[in-house]
Amino acid sequence: MFKSLRDWSPLVVMTLPFTGTVLFLSIALILDIAAASPKVPAAAPKVPALKTSHETSFVVFASDANSNPPMAFGGKLLSEMDRCAAITVRRFLYSSLTAKDAVTVAVDDVKFLKAAKVKDLLFVRGDVIHYGNTSVVVRVVIQRETADGREKVVTGMFTFVSYDVENKKTVPHGVTWIE
Repeated sequence: MFKSLRDWSPLVVMTLPFTGTVLFLSIALILDIAAASPKVPAAAPKVPALKTSHETSFVVFASDANSNPPMAFGGKLLSEMDRCAAITVRRFLYSSLTAKDAVTVAVDDVKFLKAAKVKDLLFVRGDVIHYGNTSVVVRVVIQRETADGREKVVTGMFTFVSYDVENKKTVPHGVTWIE
């Protein structure tokens, strides 16, 4: 009998789709290629809780007003929320061995609770609340700060997927975080 597949190495015939090219590969060659493939790390890296959030701030300028001054244009607020969420995801992916970039794929449950006005000091905070194999969900809250404290202005959920820019496809990020 044969001791291993390498002792008996029949040819595997493959026809490549679209080109019609026929390949003749031996099982020994296939096993050698598989053995030389890069290995996936056994344990996913851990991201400390410190890197699962981000906060920034900005002042609403007159150029940020909508057609009803002094109210801020909602698109400006959404843009700042998306930017904050993207930075939050980027920090989450610092420990990833496979993904360094991410793209926004969904914006959900946006609620404009109060109007932001020109001269308001707004704080934008993003927190990772869920993640999957390729996705990361960030809750973003904008708060207005006054002498009396902070009040919520806008809330929303932003979903990102880890993305390989060179190959233009989603990739698993392989990241988990510790509680």
